[in-house]
Amino acid sequence: MRLHKLFRHRGLGINLLASFCFLMLAVYGWGMSWKELGSYLLVLLSLLVCLIIVAAVFAWLLGKLRSGGDDGIDVNTRTDASPQTDDSIDDEIKK
Repeated sequence: MRLHKLFRHRGLGINLLASFCFLMLAVYGWGMSWKELGSYLLVLLSLLVCLIIVAAVFAWLLGKLRSGGDDGIDVNTRTDASPQTDDSIDDEIKK
């Protein structure tokens, strides 16, 4: 039953099975020790974690650069003390 669920998505199941067979071939067929295999997998896992951390930092920096560092200030809002109406702007243009 569990294998049926795993192989329902053929790509994932076949890739996992092929990877497991390759690792077992390395251990039993080529004489690699379990300790050496574990150390390689640990190094691979640590490099993957480092890559994910670096990608997260770059994504955070890109988000900061795209926001422009305005700290949530909307540039479309008026901040002057006396907001002008459209009529007064038209009057100034006519002068």
